[in-house]
Amino acid sequence: MEVRKNKRSRNKKRGLDRWVVSTHKEFQAGLLDKREFHIDDVGNSFTTPIAAKAFEQVLRDRIAGGATGAQDKTFGDAVAAWEDDLDDKSIGGTTRKDDIAQVSNHIVGRWTLRGVPIERVRLGTIDHSLLRAELKKRGGQIDQVGLGRPGKIKLLQKFRAIFDIAVDERWIVTNPATRIALDTKVEDPADKAIDPSVFGRFKDDVPNLLAALEIIDANSVLPIEVLRKTGIRSGELLALSLDQVTTTNQKTKLKIHRAWKKDHVIDKPKSGKTRNVIADVELGVALKTQALQHQRRGDDLLFGDGVKVLDRAGLRLRWHQAQFAIRGWGFFRSSNTRDSARAYSLVELPKPIGEFTVAEWKSFAFGQAGLRKGEPIERLSFATIEAAAAHIRLNLFGLHDLRHLYASQLLHAGIPLHRVAQRLGDLEKTVQQHYAHYLPEDDDADLEDIAAIG
Repeated sequence: MEVRKNKRSRNKKRGLDRWVVSTHKEFQAGLLDKREFHIDDVGNSFTTPIAAKAFEQVLRDRIAGGATGAQDKTFGDAVAAWEDDLDDKSIGGTTRKDDIAQVSNHIVGRWTLRGVPIERVRLGTIDHSLLRAELKKRGGQIDQVGLGRPGKIKLLQKFRAIFDIAVDERWIVTNPATRIALDTKVEDPADKAIDPSVFGRFKDDVPNLLAALEIIDANSVLPIEVLRKTGIRSGELLALSLDQVTTTNQKTKLKIHRAWKKDHVIDKPKSGKTRNVIADVELGVALKTQALQHQRRGDDLLFGDGVKVLDRAGLRLRWHQAQFAIRGWGFFRSSNTRDSARAYSLVELPKPIGEFTVAEWKSFAFGQAGLRKGEPIERLSFATIEAAAAHIRLNLFGLHDLRHLYASQLLHAGIPLHRVAQRLGDLEKTVQQHYAHYLPEDDDADLEDIAAIG
């Protein structure tokens, strides 16, 4: 621990003398929660070295005397509080046991931070960079199996939940785990292989999801239908124009030769090659009706006006809302946008989503289950969409998963691999790697007609 002068340029410009107490060594040892103290406990700046020395002695006394308080709470204390919270929420059965077992088996007793067992490390000394570095090193063994990215995500979700409790208890100010985003790049192509059983259930849910979207936001139904029936990328959807749509009595053909990137249209899709995608005639009629209603002509964006394009993030949110809704939950963004640790809320729906009228849903969503009226409700808060989905054991599907669903249905229906690759705008070997589960192995395979996608 040392006292030294604060050499910030803004202090020099103002002619101010300021001092700081550096606790770098104590921070490394997990004894204190800051590397530099610029103010004392009541918010006074150190204008003299004597004032800084006085506060340094206060910090030394805290260490020597084992003072109790928020600054002394450890990760083990947060874990205990988190387990109590699970009990309070009556999360019982295998869910609670599994969650506690994962933390007990794979974090507590295994992790060390700077050589100190994590359960003994003070909460204030755990920052996001340290946590991220340790998490990336956890490519070790977990139940004799390589941890892999899915396992890391589950552990990260547990860290977020535990630190959320510490924030609620005011032991720490912010949740360090919310600043960690695992690398989404998957090195092993096999990791992208789609589980047929999971996507089979996803396919079965599609009619219910579309019905829920009609209530949540009817304007989102057509973009989702285009993605589902054509397998195009979301950037290609945003750049779609009436000129690209051709209909006959039997089919619709989309000419994919451009895409949306950042804030403008580029003249080639991701593959760099123009391709034609075939869909049912009803989709072409719906797209032309959309163009007519919004006065779109020729090269105009079907889902934008040239100035404001379709809100992809908003579409993704509503798509997720539909997935929560068909399982009896309302999923909303928090109105308190300053609190990143509480960005999303889950509220149990008072009745099935199919029994809502559009007006009822708007009122419910706007008030987040009666909050405007001050009605008491039980609301769960989460830092991420993934954490909310994990809480109710929901396999959450994104917009790009509609492309996976499209490809899997084509292959399952017996469409040749090279033709599927052409429609997706991918290489044959890429399709074979990602969707090997769906390639027919024998003549007894249950082949469906392509109309099944409709």
